[in-house]
Amino acid sequence: MGKPLRAVIVEDTATFRKVLSMVIEETKGIELVGEFPNGRSGLDGIRKLEPDVVLLDVEMPEMNGIEVLKTIKRDYEEIGVIIVSGADQRQADITVKALELGAIDFIPKPAEKSVMENVEVLKRKI
Repeated sequence: MGKPLRAVIVEDTATFRKVLSMVIEETKGIELVGEFPNGRSGLDGIRKLEPDVVLLDVEMPEMNGIEVLKTIKRDYEEIGVIIVSGADQRQADITVKALELGAIDFIPKPAEKSVMENVEVLKRKI
């Protein structure tokens, strides 16, 4: 078996960072190498950690996901970016823009009642 994909999470909500990290830890072939609470710290981490894939929220303080995506695609075009975002119409429009800018996929954030229910929903999507 080859090396696992190195993944970074850039998400401002601590609970959802936890959900994403649990999904990655339970997914064969993917290794979580970093978690960051905003776009600016995420870009610093991406520079240092050189991941293969980034799970990226759109709505974040300091630097939003679209700005982060543009920087990743400009400076590290080999890194895959998966947008993880809410499912309302505004988020849908932003997600379409992200896909046009080079994101490889979109995963809607689940809205289940517990962390474990959210983990199970996402595991079926990844």
